Amino acid sequence: MDSELKEVLDGIKSEIEKVSSRMDTFETKLDSNIDNVRNIGLKLDKNIDDVQNISLKLDKNIDDVQSISLKLDKNIDDVQNISLKLDKNIDDVQNISLKLDKNIDDVQIINHKLDINNKKIDDLDLRVRISEANIRKDIKKLADENETVIEILRQHKLLPR
Repeated sequence: MDSELKEVLDGIKSEIEKVSSRMDTFETKLDSNIDNVRNIGLKLDKNIDDVQNISLKLDKNIDDVQSISLKLDKNIDDVQNISLKLDKNIDDVQNISLKLDKNIDDVQIINHKLDINNKKIDDLDLRVRISEANIRKDIKKLADENETVIEILRQHKLLPR
């Protein structure tokens, strides 16, 4: 029985060694996995820090966007005010344009009257020149006739020589 017991003990011992060897392997793997989990934990801590930094940057960006939004709202108000002023200026320019159109019509009428008056003046000038020429002819004719009358009176001795 001793030999049987020894065999059973040897078998148990062999099984225990196998189990121990497997346990060592599991322990090594477990240690490796624990290290991996610690590394993952460190990476997660770093990622959490990164996410917190990103969150801070996003908060700052949100503040910047809100500030830009306020400035854009002010700019929109300014553009609307300018648009209103431009609309008024357009109305003013249209009114001026209507007045200018009326003035242009008046100037065209005045120019037409000036053209008529210029033609009348030209016609009058021509008549005055013709009249001056005719008067000169008449004066010359009268002077000739006057000399003729004077000569005839001298010949009849009515006038002294």
